[in-house]
Amino acid sequence: ADIAITNLSLNPKGRLVVTIANIGKSPLPLGAGYLRIFLDGQLKKSYTLKRLSDRPFLPSKESISFTTSLSITGRHEIHAHIDTGQEIRELNKENNDLKRILEGPPIGPDIMVKDLTLTEDLELSIILSNAGAVDLRKGVTLQIRIFVNGRKISEFEHFTSDTLKANS
Repeated sequence: ADIAITNLSLNPKGRLVVTIANIGKSPLPLGAGYLRIFLDGQLKKSYTLKRLSDRPFLPSKESISFTTSLSITGRHEIHAHIDTGQEIRELNKENNDLKRILEGPPIGPDIMVKDLTLTEDLELSIILSNAGAVDLRKGVTLQIRIFVNGRKISEFEHFTSDTLKANS
Protein backbone atom coordinates (compact mmCIF):
# COMPACT_ATOMS: atom_id res chain seq x y z
CA ALA A 1 0.00 0.00 0.00
CA ASP A 2 1.06 3.58 -0.54
CA ILE A 3 -0.93 6.63 0.56
CA ALA A 4 -0.23 10.10 -0.83
CA ILE A 5 -1.64 13.57 -0.30
CA THR A 6 -2.34 14.70 -3.85
CA ASN A 7 -4.07 18.07 -3.37
CA LEU A 8 -4.89 20.85 -0.93
CA SER A 9 -7.60 23.32 -1.91
CA LEU A 10 -10.34 25.52 -0.51
CA ASN A 11 -14.03 24.99 -1.09
CA PRO A 12 -16.26 28.02 -1.89
CA LYS A 13 -16.83 28.62 1.84
CA GLY A 14 -13.07 28.78 2.55
CA ARG A 15 -12.83 25.34 4.18
CA LEU A 16 -9.69 23.29 3.57
CA VAL A 17 -10.17 20.20 1.36
CA VAL A 18 -7.48 17.49 1.44
CA THR A 19 -7.31 14.88 -1.35
CA ILE A 20 -5.67 11.57 -0.45
CA ALA A 21 -4.93 8.78 -2.93
CA ASN A 22 -3.88 5.16 -2.66
CA ILE A 23 -1.15 4.96 -5.28
CA GLY A 24 -0.10 1.45 -4.23
CA LYS A 25 -1.12 -1.90 -5.70
CA SER A 26 -3.18 -3.16 -2.74
CA PRO A 27 -6.16 -1.78 -0.77
CA LEU A 28 -5.22 0.64 1.99
CA PRO A 29 -6.81 0.12 5.43
CA LEU A 30 -8.17 3.42 6.77
CA GLY A 31 -8.30 2.38 10.42
CA ALA A 32 -4.98 3.47 11.87
CA GLY A 33 -3.04 6.66 11.42
CA TYR A 34 -3.62 10.39 11.41
CA LEU A 35 -3.96 13.32 9.05
CA ARG A 36 -2.42 16.41 10.64
CA ILE A 37 -2.94 19.94 9.34
CA PHE A 38 -0.44 22.72 10.07
CA LEU A 39 -1.19 26.40 9.44
CA ASP A 40 1.93 28.58 9.11
CA GLY A 41 3.95 25.88 10.89
CA GLN A 42 1.59 25.34 13.83
CA LEU A 43 -0.55 22.22 14.28
CA LYS A 44 -4.21 23.24 13.90
CA LYS A 45 -6.17 19.99 13.38
CA SER A 46 -5.64 16.26 13.63
CA TYR A 47 -8.01 13.65 12.16
CA THR A 48 -7.93 9.85 12.38
CA LEU A 49 -7.76 8.25 8.95
CA LYS A 50 -10.92 6.23 9.63
CA ARG A 51 -12.81 9.56 9.96
CA LEU A 52 -11.91 10.51 6.37
CA SER A 53 -14.25 7.95 4.80
CA ASP A 54 -17.06 5.59 5.74
CA ARG A 55 -15.21 2.79 3.90
CA PRO A 56 -12.74 0.60 5.84
CA PHE A 57 -10.35 0.45 2.85
CA LEU A 58 -9.26 2.80 0.10
CA PRO A 59 -8.96 0.67 -3.05
CA SER A 60 -5.81 0.80 -5.15
CA LYS A 61 -5.64 3.78 -7.57
CA GLU A 62 -8.59 5.55 -5.89
CA SER A 63 -8.69 8.84 -4.03
CA ILE A 64 -10.93 10.58 -1.50
CA SER A 65 -11.42 14.26 -0.80
CA PHE A 66 -12.04 15.22 2.80
CA THR A 67 -13.46 18.63 3.75
CA THR A 68 -11.92 19.62 7.06
CA SER A 69 -13.47 21.86 9.70
CA LEU A 70 -10.61 24.35 9.21
CA SER A 71 -11.68 27.65 7.62
CA ILE A 72 -8.89 29.66 6.00
CA THR A 73 -9.05 33.45 5.76
CA GLY A 74 -6.24 35.40 4.17
CA ARG A 75 -2.99 33.93 2.79
CA HIS A 76 -1.32 31.04 4.68
CA GLU A 77 1.09 28.15 4.25
CA ILE A 78 -0.81 24.90 4.69
CA HIS A 79 1.08 21.68 5.42
CA ALA A 80 -0.78 18.38 5.49
CA HIS A 81 0.95 15.26 6.83
CA ILE A 82 -0.22 11.65 7.09
CA ASP A 83 1.23 9.38 9.74
CA THR A 84 0.18 5.80 9.02
CA GLY A 85 1.85 4.31 12.10
CA GLN A 86 3.33 0.82 12.21
CA GLU A 87 0.18 -1.02 11.03
CA ILE A 88 0.56 0.02 7.38
CA ARG A 89 3.73 -0.83 5.49
CA GLU A 90 4.11 1.82 2.82
CA LEU A 91 6.25 1.69 -0.30
CA ASN A 92 7.16 5.40 0.04
CA LYS A 93 6.58 7.72 3.00
CA GLU A 94 8.00 10.74 1.11
CA ASN A 95 4.59 11.47 -0.48
CA ASN A 96 2.81 11.64 2.91
CA ASP A 97 3.39 15.42 3.05
CA LEU A 98 2.12 18.30 0.95
CA LYS A 99 2.68 22.02 1.46
CA ARG A 100 0.86 24.77 -0.37
CA ILE A 101 0.28 28.48 -0.03
CA LEU A 102 -3.50 28.97 -0.10
CA GLU A 103 -5.45 32.19 -0.05
CA GLY A 104 -8.88 32.14 1.52
CA PRO A 105 -11.49 34.85 1.53
CA PRO A 106 -10.04 38.21 2.49
CA ILE A 107 -9.99 39.06 6.14
CA GLY A 108 -11.73 42.41 5.69
CA PRO A 109 -11.14 46.12 5.31
CA ASP A 110 -7.94 47.64 6.70
CA ILE A 111 -8.58 51.30 7.56
CA MET A 112 -5.56 53.59 7.96
CA VAL A 113 -5.05 57.32 8.46
CA LYS A 114 -3.50 58.41 5.16
CA ASP A 115 -3.09 62.10 5.89
CA LEU A 116 -3.91 64.87 8.36
CA THR A 117 -4.40 68.44 7.15
CA LEU A 118 -5.73 71.73 8.49
CA THR A 119 -8.50 73.49 6.60
CA GLU A 120 -8.52 77.27 6.03
CA ASP A 121 -10.71 77.54 9.14
CA LEU A 122 -8.03 75.61 11.11
CA GLU A 123 -10.20 72.50 11.40
CA LEU A 124 -8.48 69.14 11.36
CA SER A 125 -9.21 67.08 8.25
CA ILE A 126 -8.51 63.33 8.48
CA ILE A 127 -8.05 61.39 5.24
CA LEU A 128 -8.61 57.66 5.56
CA SER A 129 -7.58 54.87 3.20
CA ASN A 130 -8.62 51.24 2.95
CA ALA A 131 -5.55 49.03 2.40
CA GLY A 132 -7.67 45.87 2.80
CA ALA A 133 -9.11 43.59 0.18
CA VAL A 134 -12.75 44.23 1.15
CA ASP A 135 -14.81 47.43 0.85
CA LEU A 136 -15.80 49.22 4.06
CA ARG A 137 -19.54 49.54 3.56
CA LYS A 138 -21.32 52.80 4.13
CA GLY A 139 -23.11 53.14 7.43
CA VAL A 140 -20.21 51.90 9.57
CA THR A 141 -19.35 53.89 12.68
CA LEU A 142 -15.65 54.46 13.30
CA GLN A 143 -14.28 55.36 16.72
CA ILE A 144 -11.68 58.14 16.26
CA ARG A 145 -9.24 59.37 18.90
CA ILE A 146 -6.96 62.38 18.42
CA PHE A 147 -3.69 62.55 20.34
CA VAL A 148 -1.25 65.48 20.47
CA ASN A 149 2.15 64.76 22.00
CA GLY A 150 0.79 61.54 23.48
CA ARG A 151 -2.18 63.23 25.18
CA LYS A 152 -5.73 62.48 24.04
CA ILE A 153 -7.45 65.74 23.14
CA SER A 154 -10.51 64.43 21.32
CA GLU A 155 -12.58 61.26 20.91
CA PHE A 156 -15.64 60.92 18.70
CA GLU A 157 -17.59 58.56 16.48
CA HIS A 158 -17.72 59.06 12.73
CA PHE A 159 -20.56 57.57 10.65
CA THR A 160 -19.35 56.63 7.14
CA SER A 161 -21.74 58.07 4.59
CA ASP A 162 -19.96 56.49 1.59
CA THR A 163 -18.37 53.14 0.83
CA LEU A 164 -14.59 53.17 1.22
CA LYS A 165 -13.42 50.96 -1.63
CA ALA A 166 -10.80 48.26 -1.08
CA ASN A 167 -7.22 49.24 -1.90
CA SER A 168 -8.11 52.94 -2.09
